[in-house]
This record gives sequence, structure tokens and C-alpha cells, in this order.
Amino acid sequence: MKNYKKNIHARHFNFLLIVIFVLGYFVFEAQGVFFAPSLYIFEPKNGDTFQTTRIHIAGKTDAGARMLVNGKEFSLKKDGEFDGMLTLDPGYNEIGFLARDRLGHETRKVVKVIVQ
Repeated sequence: MKNYKKNIHARHFNFLLIVIFVLGYFVFEAQGVFFAPSLYIFEPKNGDTFQTTRIHIAGKTDAGARMLVNGKEFSLKKDGEFDGMLTLDPGYNEIGFLARDRLGHETRKVVKVIVQ
């Protein structure tokens, strides 16, 4: 009788582990449906000062997202990294970054720089 009860407890425990694993996997996979894409800006940094109007832009977002910088589309590498050149006006500039996934979720960031 004791082995039977141990066997039932082991089955319940195994079933619970499988349910937790399946739910965890679902949440991990579904995060792209529920959350906006990540967006990391490597260059430029907020407050940077430049001597030229043409500056290097670099960052990373989720693979498969669409990346716009000041309205200009930047192509993504397979891992979601992007980089390129952007022309700014002399003086104070706000650079708008927009990452949009295929479901329309957006992440926006603004970096403020000065071109002398």
C-alpha cells in the first residue's frame, strides 16, 4: 500500500512539473505577443557633442522588428543589431529611435546631442 501511495505522489509531482514547464514555455514564447520590442542604443549617448553633422548610429532591438531613426529606416542584422550614419543639423538635436514589431507594439527612445 505504501508503494502505491508513493507512486501516486510521484505521478502528481511529475504531472505538476510538466504543467509548470509547459506554462513557462508558453509565457516565454508569448512575450513577443504581449510586450513591446526591446531597444538598446549603443551610439550616440545622451549628451554627446560632435564636431561633424554626420554621426554614427548603433544599437540593438528584437530580431524581426522594424527600426526607424528620425524617420529613416535602418536594416537589422540577424541578431537585431543596427548601425549606420545619420546627418544632423548644427546645434541641439533630438534623435528619435522607434522599434516596432510585426504586431505593432512600439518602443521609443530619444537621445539628445549637440553638433558644433
